[in-house]
Amino acid sequence: MFFLSFAFWGAFALRLEQQAWLPTFDQLLVCVVTVVLTICVFIKLGLYRAVIRYLSDKAFLTVVYGVIASALCMIVLGYLMQVFIPRSVPIIYGALAFVFVSGTRLGVRMMVNHPKQRAKEAVAIVGAGETGMALASAYARVPSTAL
Repeated sequence: MFFLSFAFWGAFALRLEQQAWLPTFDQLLVCVVTVVLTICVFIKLGLYRAVIRYLSDKAFLTVVYGVIASALCMIVLGYLMQVFIPRSVPIIYGALAFVFVSGTRLGVRMMVNHPKQRAKEAVAIVGAGETGMALASAYARVPSTAL
């Protein structure tokens, strides 16, 4: 919620070229409703069920779909409530929201997966089946100092 709200503020601040931009009450209402609906869309798309360690390309497509829905929600709410939202703000908002939402997930994924692989030597396991999987699993559990 924080990053989506920050993306909303950042989109207006970048578009209006004002670092100290403060939203009106109506703009704040559009932001709150947009963020809540975006979280609901992300839940419906299954983004919060994904385990960050095993995040795939499908999860990034989910973020893209959710951000597009969020930007469209902002456009519709701005139109229905007759709130001042420049035409470029939803595009900037979408870009910032994508960077914040997917960037945080990618960053956490890199922090979780990277330390284990940093000190290990790459090994190719030839063979398939249970034996190959058991060997890969055993090799993954061995501390790098023991090798």
